[in-house]
Amino acid sequence: MPQIEKTVAVLVRVRPAAKELLVQAAKEQRRSQASIVEELILDNLDQYKGVGDRLNALIQATNTDALREPSDDPTSGESGS
Repeated sequence: MPQIEKTVAVLVRVRPAAKELLVQAAKEQRRSQASIVEELILDNLDQYKGVGDRLNALIQATNTDALREPSDDPTSGESGS
């Protein structure tokens, strides 16, 4: 039997109209409000998965460029002497 992943609590404030939509959707879909919110988050914020890896790569590239001397760049036309 697969192990069920633990959940964490998320407390947010929403406008009354948004809450009404959530309640209506939960009733119509016969699902919990939490299930709907989780699906909305995963579907709409998927672009942020792995953002840490992308940021680390960008920081590393920026640091590498900052450390490079002009004479190390063959396209710059500058000499290091």
